Amino acid sequence: MGLFRYPGGKQRISTEIIKYLHNQLSTQTTHYIEPFVGAGGILLPFLKTKPALDCIHLNDLDYSIYCVWWSVYNSPNLLCSWLESFYPTVDTFYRYKEDLQNVSPDHPKVEVAMRKIALHQMSFSGLGEMGGPIGGKEQRGRWGVGCRWNIKRLCARVNETHSLLSRYHVVLTNKCFFDTIGIYKNALHYCDPPYFEKGNQLYKSGMTLEEHVKLFSTLSHSDNWVLSYDNVPTIVELYKDKHIYNIDVKYSVGEEKNSRKKSKELVITSHEFTS
Repeated sequence: MGLFRYPGGKQRISTEIIKYLHNQLSTQTTHYIEPFVGAGGILLPFLKTKPALDCIHLNDLDYSIYCVWWSVYNSPNLLCSWLESFYPTVDTFYRYKEDLQNVSPDHPKVEVAMRKIALHQMSFSGLGEMGGPIGGKEQRGRWGVGCRWNIKRLCARVNETHSLLSRYHVVLTNKCFFDTIGIYKNALHYCDPPYFEKGNQLYKSGMTLEEHVKLFSTLSHSDNWVLSYDNVPTIVELYKDKHIYNIDVKYSVGEEKNSRKKSKELVITSHEFTS
């Protein structure tokens, strides 16, 4: 489970991905890097396994996501205070959505973090800036805009995440992915980029074809990584000389619970998996 609701959060396949991460770990591995951390759907269950690492480097191009992780690590109590003072409404949903489309480093990080978490909790399928409110603008749906707002659970996740991160030296950045890959010796990278096919519909910071190719090129010059992707021919062709594995997953965005599509997601690794 990630820190907050987020599309493509990987919670349904986290056990499988963590298995591949541990396969890549060695006694020499000192750094763990996530260039696309998002809501931490893999990070948090991975840290619960207590990997023997010195440094965790978390990055996201979305400034508001960077603010979430900065706040969790540096000011968890203040963040929880902000969250506890919030009450979900449709009007607030649209106001926060507009605010986060134009957020800048001048805004207080903890306030940005609260709004980011609140927006995703209130949005259909956790789409945040890319979606609408649960129940629709007129609130005629089966569920209302506040149905996913559980303050006790959210603050428990904030505090647990802070505790997990506090075991390590943590680096937090708001950069393009290529500025965070291959910068440390003895590092393991987990990359979960926006989906190739629908990423630009689901994420505020999507990727172009050229950026997907650049990710491939960047990883080709790094020697220790695990990558997750949607199963599409372009990605399979790009990484055909790497180690590609298929994992069954049920996608939930836009689907009723009983009619979720079962598909396959790719896990691609720099080293062959050994059970």
